[in-house]
Amino acid sequence: MGTASPDELHQRGVSAVNAGRLDDAKDLLEEALRAAADPALVARVESTLAYIAADRSNLDHALALCDRALRFEDLARATRGALLQQRATLLRRAGRAQEALEAFDQSIDALDDRLELARAYLNRGTVHLDRHATISAAADFETAAAYFVSRERTFRLPRPTITARTRSSSPATWLAP
Repeated sequence: MGTASPDELHQRGVSAVNAGRLDDAKDLLEEALRAAADPALVARVESTLAYIAADRSNLDHALALCDRALRFEDLARATRGALLQQRATLLRRAGRAQEALEAFDQSIDALDDRLELARAYLNRGTVHLDRHATISAAADFETAAAYFVSRERTFRLPRPTITARTRSSSPATWLAP
């Protein structure tokens, strides 16, 4: 069996994070970081490590990892946008709403992918909601929904349904936004 490339290690680390295996993920990501030569990959690995640090309530370390990743000069615009979105989410979790809004603005300016834009608007909307700026929150939520729907139409994905109980305890089904 051959040695995994740094990119493969990163992908395995992301899969481990998504499966909730954070210790395994951290080991894989640290191995990827030691072997990576590409600044964009280093930045993505550090961003994923930042997620783990945040999940373990170490927001200062998570922000430091994001900031370090953002210092690479030749990052692709989309990578920079994704890193800024991660940083903005961490700032929100740290209670630094104004800085989070600024980072989301920068992220949105750098992103082109509709799914990433939808996520950025959705998350920025939550910051507005935290600040009781309901009109701004609603505008961001509507924009996020439009990006989600436009992406769905492009790929012709089936709309998921949400089943909930009404006051009468009978199930009701709605199409998800």
